[in-house]
Amino acid sequence: MAKRAKQGGADLLSEPKNVSDDVRRWLAEITAARKREQNYRKEGRRIREIYAGDKPETTPMNILFSNTEVMLPSLYSQVPRPVVQRRFKDNDPLGKAAANAGQRVLEFLLDTNVDGYETFHDGMKITTLDSLLPGRGVSCVKYDADVKDILDGDEEMPVKQSELVCVDTKSWDRVFFGFARKWSNVPWVAYEEHIDEEEAERLFGKKIAGQIEYSQGEDEDEDGRRNNDEQHKGERKTALVYQIWDKKGGRKIRYVSPQYTDGFLKVSDDSLNLTGFFNCP
Repeated sequence: MAKRAKQGGADLLSEPKNVSDDVRRWLAEITAARKREQNYRKEGRRIREIYAGDKPETTPMNILFSNTEVMLPSLYSQVPRPVVQRRFKDNDPLGKAAANAGQRVLEFLLDTNVDGYETFHDGMKITTLDSLLPGRGVSCVKYDADVKDILDGDEEMPVKQSELVCVDTKSWDRVFFGFARKWSNVPWVAYEEHIDEEEAERLFGKKIAGQIEYSQGEDEDEDGRRNNDEQHKGERKTALVYQIWDKKGGRKIRYVSPQYTDGFLKVSDDSLNLTGFFNCP
């Protein structure tokens, strides 16, 4: 199991023994991204502590909280109304019908409230608050489909039962970016996640999930401290997994974990086919 080691004031992932070249490379990339943002992340946590009033003795009058609560509803207050129109106002009944269908789909997806999925309204509130405080709000597009095998004659054919597109917000300090001078040149984006064995089986299969080492609680932050809202997680055991959207490496989605050193947990093709590849703006 990988452990954290201090080096020059930064919190690094110590490399596990007998690690594959793929895992070694990506853990090194993420460690470098963490070091590049070390000062930013430290300042972001300090700002969040002031906003939350964790240290009232040093902040007798919390102006930051008051100002933020005033600005928040002015930036985002309610679910927007989608508008889908044809680019050219020609006599095109088919294009008009397609635009109306697209608008109705968006209205449904923005208003739906499905158990187990984040609502658009909640996601935008979290993203806007993170934008105002540490200065980074990250929301992603998540696509899920329920596919079942249906017997068609003598063969089983996969048939889509339902599908859903929703918002999936990420914590501002659990996102990492490959080095670049501008967004269009960013080679990869990685999301840090802590998943239990049940979720690992769903994502990677029972065989690989059984080889991952799980532990109680989550890793400490760069200063060796646990966030106040993450101190009491109960008995649930999880493993640290990085979901990497690798744009320069063939537009692949790769999963690596310091708790699994034999190679990638999973490699998926680009299922969204977005112009910019990444699932976040």
